Amino acid sequence: MSPSRMTTPAADTDTDAATDATATTTAIAGLRHHLTGARALNHPAVRCELRKLEELLASQIDQAGHKPGRHRSPVSVTTG
Repeated sequence: MSPSRMTTPAADTDTDAATDATATTTAIAGLRHHLTGARALNHPAVRCELRKLEELLASQIDQAGHKPGRHRSPVSVTTG
């Protein structure tokens, strides 16, 4: 590989993240389009999967918003 074509691990990670973001965005847009006017939304199996998706998203969003570093970690206080 020529030096101009070499990438760093950080660049590879950025590229992977961008690729994942594009694929995820496309999948979500496709799902939204598919669900628009879908009569199957009231089917028990569909409802079950939607609940699982909702729980996964809530969990992932909560985790993404809470990333304390050591300097932000709560300090335990002992009395005695």
